[in-house]
Amino acid sequence: MLRTFVLFGMLTACASATTAAWEPPRRAPYKPGESIAAARLCACEECVDRGCCEGEPETTSRTDGELGMTLGACGRCSRRVWTVRGDASCSSLAAPECCPGTVSD
Repeated sequence: MLRTFVLFGMLTACASATTAAWEPPRRAPYKPGESIAAARLCACEECVDRGCCEGEPETTSRTDGELGMTLGACGRCSRRVWTVRGDASCSSLAAPECCPGTVSD
């Protein structure tokens, strides 16, 4: 019984010595808004129909021959927005669905 107690005491002392010696790496304290300051917003025009990328959505139209009605065919274009950080360019992280030439910083 005494041997078990001595052995347990030695193991506890060794375990606490190794735990106390390890320290996590020091970092600079976090400043509120720090991650937002390094970010930039990018935007592009995205159309469901890729043919609408070349023309203006308001002027491109399709005529229904049977009824003689003119319908807006490119009304489903929208603006896509994403965030880049650091030195990354907006073009490098642009989605493939973005219309060519519409990526802006």
